[in-house]
Amino acid sequence: MTETTNARVRGRRTRHGFIRRLRRNEDGATALEFAFVAAPFLAFLLMTIEVAFVYGGTVSLEHALEKSSRKIRVGQPFGNLQEFKADVCGNVVLLSNCLNKLVVDVRTINGFGGADNQNVYGDYQDGSGDLQNGNQQYDTGAGGSVVLVNAFYKWDIIAQLPIFYRWTDGGGFTSPLANQSDGSRVMSATVAFKNEPFDN
Repeated sequence: MTETTNARVRGRRTRHGFIRRLRRNEDGATALEFAFVAAPFLAFLLMTIEVAFVYGGTVSLEHALEKSSRKIRVGQPFGNLQEFKADVCGNVVLLSNCLNKLVVDVRTINGFGGADNQNVYGDYQDGSGDLQNGNQQYDTGAGGSVVLVNAFYKWDIIAQLPIFYRWTDGGGFTSPLANQSDGSRVMSATVAFKNEPFDN
């Protein structure tokens, strides 16, 4: 066997030995497996936290609206819409910049059955279906009036993750929780009640 042939055989053995060792070597396998699993796991974790914030904020808004509306019901209405909004915002948690972002509508309706015919949210939507402030109403009615109170708050979603791509409306990354074109979500709360006969 010539020197050149021996060198080729040794080189082939070295290459095959390296490949065999590489196949048997499991160092770093766990890190590689975690890299595949980490992104979906973190996305799921962040979305779970986001859902908790959204529903926690919604419950807080419902509670605050009910508490503030009780004063209207017993004949102690606020001087104007801003005072009512300030009272609602004073009772909420989790909702930042509440006074500027909260949209409130207080209106009297013809009986509780009339609540079905009210498209309050539609009164505050722009052409693309997004929430806008509009001309917010504040009509607390008289004693015995049926009052419908609605509140809407735009929640800025934190978990805008790249794994959620919106293929419609021009594309872009957005959360599945978003219901506004800017990637935010509108929380809403509603209270309907009949005023006490306080002016009789």
